[in-house]
Amino acid sequence: MLVSKELFISFFFFFLILRIKYIFYTLRLLM
Repeated sequence: MLVSKELFISFFFFFLILRIKYIFYTLRLLM
């Protein structure tokens, strides 16, 4: 259970960073 939970947390952080990068990229395109 602990291993899958850590995997889920790491995946969640990876998705969050990807989303932030995508938002910054779109903002740069709009500017």
